[in-house]
Amino acid sequence: MNMKQEMVSWLRTTHWDVFGCLNFKRKPTEMDAQKILAYFWNRVDRHYFGNASHRKNLRVERMCFLHTGKSNTNYHFHFVANAPRLVNQDDFVNKLNRSWRYEVKESGWFSYIKPPRSQQAVCNYLVREFYKLGMDSFNTLGSYKNLN
Repeated sequence: MNMKQEMVSWLRTTHWDVFGCLNFKRKPTEMDAQKILAYFWNRVDRHYFGNASHRKNLRVERMCFLHTGKSNTNYHFHFVANAPRLVNQDDFVNKLNRSWRYEVKESGWFSYIKPPRSQQAVCNYLVREFYKLGMDSFNTLGSYKNLN
């Protein structure tokens, strides 16, 4: 089994509530894109967990992947995430959409966040650019996996 297939298998061990694509108004550098993603998830974590997001490391479970597009300079992220306990999936999707569109000034028009139609298709799509970026497409800074 190659690295891409192993990543898909690992992603499929979790049932994901949300799938999204986050793009930007202007083409950021890879480093700037990472910072914007971190800011977005920090806002989301603070909304759901308050100061415990930092003090106790409580975070929304998510896996983020960097994609570069055909031009190799169109940095954008695809992600899957799970709603926190006791949060309904639709409310979570709405909160993520509102946070990206209205709280992140660099957010682009062509972003989307919605429930996945197929877990298998979503997991395959996330690793679609492994042939270009390898494991560098997996964004370790923006991702968080609950280990309990």
